[in-house]
Amino acid sequence: MVIRDIIWYFQRIQARRRGRYDGAQGVPVPEEASTFPAGEFRLKRMTDRALEELARHWAHIDKRLKGRYCGMLREVRLLKISLTETEFEFRRLKVVHEDNMGAINEDRKVKRTKWGPEHEWRMNPLGYLMFMLAILIGEFPLNAIAFRLFGEAEVLTYVMTLVLAVSLVGSAHVLGIFLSMEKPSKVQLLLLAVCVVAPLGAIFAIALVREAYVIELGHSGMSPRAVTATFILINLLIYSIATVLSYLTHDPMARQIRMTEAPLRQVKRQMSRMQRRKEKLEIRLQYLVAWRQKTLRAVMHEAHIITNAFEELIQEYRMSNLEARKEKTVPAIFKDHPEFSLPVAIQVLDWYCPEVPDLVATSRVMTSSSSKQAS
Repeated sequence: MVIRDIIWYFQRIQARRRGRYDGAQGVPVPEEASTFPAGEFRLKRMTDRALEELARHWAHIDKRLKGRYCGMLREVRLLKISLTETEFEFRRLKVVHEDNMGAINEDRKVKRTKWGPEHEWRMNPLGYLMFMLAILIGEFPLNAIAFRLFGEAEVLTYVMTLVLAVSLVGSAHVLGIFLSMEKPSKVQLLLLAVCVVAPLGAIFAIALVREAYVIELGHSGMSPRAVTATFILINLLIYSIATVLSYLTHDPMARQIRMTEAPLRQVKRQMSRMQRRKEKLEIRLQYLVAWRQKTLRAVMHEAHIITNAFEELIQEYRMSNLEARKEKTVPAIFKDHPEFSLPVAIQVLDWYCPEVPDLVATSRVMTSSSSKQAS
């Protein structure tokens, strides 16, 4: 600000000096009414250069602002297009889900009429989880004794016991799911057989190992075969209970509902995220537009300061010119002022972004394609 005041002071001195010099020379002549004196043209060129410099400075600033504006506008419009596509997909999935629910409700009515409402009873998933966790904990000490026969370290014994317990509980869980299916596929039937044969084989193998362990200890209570049979029955009972719990928890109808409900929820969550993203981008875009307009107003204010300074310098020139004249006659040209125009770049903002997709045309194409699919 201080430098500008100093420059302005010297410009006024120069304008006065030039005005006195031209006035002493009788320039302009009193009859001149069409051509401005050279001193005023010099002041006008100086003002034009200042305005051009201001326009170049604004063009450099506005290039970055417009780039950010076009990039954000492109992102908003692409997001709107994606949101429109997602809305079409959501409607399609909603129709599919409603049709699926209608078929499931009809099937439930038929089964309720045939077997009664008790057929629809299912166990609470939280209670099922607690029961399975209790079974897993109970399997751990039940089978840990048998693995001590191998003479491994205590940690390895517990690891093998944990693997066996998790395998039995997991097999019972999967077996209950397969048993709840009304029409399992061939692969599912094969896996069902594996979930039956493999745990039974493991139970009998552990029973044989336990029998060898009992014989090695030489207890005189129950016979080894009775102990083996007892532990086989206990493991079979636990496995059967876990399978029944899994069967009572997993509803095939709920699985059919999830097949269409899960994609619907996923698309709905995606729509919510996209909507929030769009709202944030639109707010940022509004702030950017306001910032760009405010910056242009500041540049326009600077341009008006330059033009007002030019008017004052013209007045200084003319007053000094009239004071230095021998004949105190006002030249006819002094009734007018040199005209100048502000650069277009600092008058109007350019909002056109050629790389931004046309949302209207895109929506028309999407609407026509969706109507063709519907027909």
